Amino acid sequence: MDELETAVDVWAEAIDHLSTPVEQVAFNRAVWDAKVAKWPVLGRGLADSRDRVAWAKARAPLMGASDVAKFAKIESWPLYMRAKLYDPFRGNGYTQHGNEREPHILAAFGLEQNFTLYRSAGNPLHGATPDALVLGGDGSLILAQVKTVLQKTKTLSSGQTITVPPFTNAKGFFHLPPEYLRQMQWEMYVMGADRSLFIYEEHVDGVPTGMEPQSQWVYRDQQEIDKLIIIADLVLAGMAAATEFKREMETA
Repeated sequence: MDELETAVDVWAEAIDHLSTPVEQVAFNRAVWDAKVAKWPVLGRGLADSRDRVAWAKARAPLMGASDVAKFAKIESWPLYMRAKLYDPFRGNGYTQHGNEREPHILAAFGLEQNFTLYRSAGNPLHGATPDALVLGGDGSLILAQVKTVLQKTKTLSSGQTITVPPFTNAKGFFHLPPEYLRQMQWEMYVMGADRSLFIYEEHVDGVPTGMEPQSQWVYRDQQEIDKLIIIADLVLAGMAAATEFKREMETA
C-alpha cells in the first residue's frame, strides 16, 4: 500500500468523527487534492458523459479520440475538417449496442466505466473520454477500450460453416483495425498513459454469443501520436479559420 492509499484509509476512519458539513467538504477536498497531486490528469476533467448535453457542448470544439480515429493521412486533413464541421457521427445501432454492453464487459475485467471527458496537458483542444482508467500506485495510468464485434462465419468447400476469430487478417494473425489503434493512441496521449487494454465481445445481431470477452494489450506509439497531433492541429486551425470567415460574412 502506498502513502496516498494509507492516508486515505486514515482519513476514511476520521470522517466518522466529522460533525459538520463544512468539515466533511474539507475532508473530501483534501482527498481530491491528494489524488490530483498524484494523478494530474484527474484535474483536467471537463464534463460527465452522463449529462449528454453538457458533455456534447464541451466536446464539440475538441479533437476527440473518435474524431482522430479517422485521421489516416496528413494530406486528407481538409476532409476530416469538413466531417467535423458538417457531418459529425452521431452513432447507429451498433454503437448503441456497444454502449449498452460496455459496463457489463468492463465488469467482467473488474473495471469501472469512465464517464469523464479529459483534456490533454499540452493542448486544451485535444480531448478524450476513455472507456475505463486504472490509477497505478506509482502515479501511472492504464486505460481500457471496449468494442463489440459482429461474429463472422466462413463456409468451407466441404459445406461446413465455421466461426472466424475476430480481428484476424488474411494470414490468420490477430490484427486490430487502424482506426481502433489511432483511437487508443490518442487516448493514451491525452491521458498520459503508456498502455491500454483492448477488450472485445462478439455478438450476433446485437445478442452476445455467450463467449467471455477477450483482450489484447496495446502500447503507446509516440511516432503515431506525433502524426495524429499534426493532423489534429491542422483540422483545428482550419475549423477556426472557417468559423472566423463565417462570422465575418454574417457581419459584413
